[in-house]
Amino acid sequence: MAHINYDHDSWGWIMVAATFVNCFLIFGQLKALGVLLIPMTDDFVSDLWLIGWVVVLYSTGFYCFGPVAGAFSRMFGSRPMMILGGLMNTVGIILASISPTVSLLAVFIIGLSGIGCAFPYCISFAVMASYFKDKYPLALGISTMGIPLGVMAYGPMTQVLLDTYGWRGAMLILGGISFHAVACGVLVRRDPSSIAADTDRYQEVSIGDEERNNQEEGEAHVSDTSDCARGFPGHCEMAPSKCCLDFIAAFDFKLLADVKFVLLIIGRCTATFAYNAWLVYMVSHGWIYEWTGSFITSFFVYSGLTLLSIPVFIIEAIYAKQSAR
Repeated sequence: MAHINYDHDSWGWIMVAATFVNCFLIFGQLKALGVLLIPMTDDFVSDLWLIGWVVVLYSTGFYCFGPVAGAFSRMFGSRPMMILGGLMNTVGIILASISPTVSLLAVFIIGLSGIGCAFPYCISFAVMASYFKDKYPLALGISTMGIPLGVMAYGPMTQVLLDTYGWRGAMLILGGISFHAVACGVLVRRDPSSIAADTDRYQEVSIGDEERNNQEEGEAHVSDTSDCARGFPGHCEMAPSKCCLDFIAAFDFKLLADVKFVLLIIGRCTATFAYNAWLVYMVSHGWIYEWTGSFITSFFVYSGLTLLSIPVFIIEAIYAKQSAR
């Protein structure tokens, strides 16, 4: 485990920029799919609610698949998983632009792009947090600015692409833009799981020889399990069972026993559903220019609904304060 001097590594601000770009791309892409909702419905001769649910499940995918992305990042590393997620997102959007049926559109947008977005979105916040302690609120605020800016930028941009190239051409270009998430993954230098816990508040105590031997045996067992999970040869006796146990342990299900944490997650899910539903179904119909209407709907959603979600953030702050005690 590496010991880190928080707030003093300049590369942490590079990770803030990478997280900003990931938020910008992922949530901007969600707004873009909302703008393309009616053209896709007309092209597939389908129902609006059906195509809309495909887009909503795209956003649900990268939220619900977050714990799995975190587990894979602990097992295989943050950089490979972020690069893999960026590639999945890019390939999913590009294939969606040539999909002939609604079923294939759902597979590409939900199964590839939606799940792929979970890796850069969730892991980038964890990597960024490994660089900061006292300045983490500032870093978090800067990085999450990418969400409203991406939504407001992607709306009019997608409308222009739609008018110029059609929804399939616009989707293809959006897939190329989303490839920037791969570059953000390449910038990762640190795995949060390799950092030692902050032990400033704890006092070192002496242990006996027997306890020391037991501790060394436990560390050796954990090392073997981790090596097996990473696929290293020579450490894979009973490989399937060890890999499964290591994968389950990476989920950290003990958090679900905390009632306050569960209530916090329910509140966050409710607020997120409200954001995404408005972004998808409140399709722009501008009265001066179409891109103007798209910009205004984005601004309205992220200003009005932020006020409605304030209680959720208050609960989150109270929970974080109590957990720090």
